[in-house]
Amino acid sequence: MPKELVPLTRNLVKPDQPLLVPVFKEDGTLLAQKGIILNESQMETLDEHEVLYTLSKALEMPPSKTKERMAKEKKRAYHLKNPFERLGELRDELILLFSQSPERRTLDAILDMIGPVQSMCEEAPDVVLATIFIDLQEHYTTQHALHVAIVCELTAKSLGWETEERRSLVGAALTMNISMGLLQDMFMTQAEPLSDKQRRIIRKHPMESAVMLSNMGLADQEWLEYVLKHHESVDGTGYPDGLRHQDIPLGASLLHLADVYCAKVTGRYYREPIYANIAARDVFMIRDKKTNGPIIEFLVKTLGIYPPGCQVVLANGEMGVVIKRGKRLDTPNVKIIMDAKGNRLATPIMRNTINPNYTVKEIVQPNVVRWDPDFMSLWGYARSNSK
Repeated sequence: MPKELVPLTRNLVKPDQPLLVPVFKEDGTLLAQKGIILNESQMETLDEHEVLYTLSKALEMPPSKTKERMAKEKKRAYHLKNPFERLGELRDELILLFSQSPERRTLDAILDMIGPVQSMCEEAPDVVLATIFIDLQEHYTTQHALHVAIVCELTAKSLGWETEERRSLVGAALTMNISMGLLQDMFMTQAEPLSDKQRRIIRKHPMESAVMLSNMGLADQEWLEYVLKHHESVDGTGYPDGLRHQDIPLGASLLHLADVYCAKVTGRYYREPIYANIAARDVFMIRDKKTNGPIIEFLVKTLGIYPPGCQVVLANGEMGVVIKRGKRLDTPNVKIIMDAKGNRLATPIMRNTINPNYTVKEIVQPNVVRWDPDFMSLWGYARSNSK
């Protein structure tokens, strides 16, 4: 494969829209020029290829958005933005990072993302947890990395980890799949089973990601170890090395657990998301087999049975959205959007489900509750006007 080519996420190749980048085969053969609009036949031709490629320079930021200018803009507008928008900015930065060729990625770009994740988890923990269940963006790779980082940060804090210890873990969550770039987006949207080649890529990614980070200049050994061992299982069935309990650090087990949980509650092309209470039960069932058992209890305690962002039905028939975790795992605060007859309320009503009349009966699929898609307003945020 020519050196200047890098894997291309399929989200940049859409029918009836101009191509944002040129598209190549692995051997460097041009398949489609930048700017052309693909018809159905051309899309079918591209879909015949397991992996598509583009020029690494085609994914570089335009001159008007240099790193220096973005930093200045962020410094001016950061305090004006709500957590939803700030997480959206981080997702965009991760997309850029994962889209670049390895030699263009910088350690500073990664390090600059850790502080904002930690500060948002400190300032608005229920809001950042809610984004896991209402974040419906296309880029699975980057939204998953942010979701896992959030769960790791909040759970590690409940375990009593210091800020610097959590920085290594958050960094590992953001970069555990960096060697695959945006290939995960393609894997998650294809209808057919993974090919042998794709399975090999997945099984090698912990080691290749750790090596890539080391080559970028990362000297944090805990961070590197978490990335390398985040798919190991305490019963020896994990990969890449089949390690057992005593050889797997707690941080790697927590990263593995958060990875599994977030994957379960996030939908795929081929399946609906699993309800949060079912996902919590599932991860609890793998205790002592796949991960260090005690951390599962801390994770479930941190998230709750019905985490913020879940849509629920109460015992009295009302339907709404979990806004805040409660005093007990199963008693969150819920904003009611629809009454028991299915009528939309003019103004949402807050219910504390510790009241027996308002206990949570069940979680429902996203978008069952008929509400305004502006999720931010439910948490008291208005969309900022900052550019």
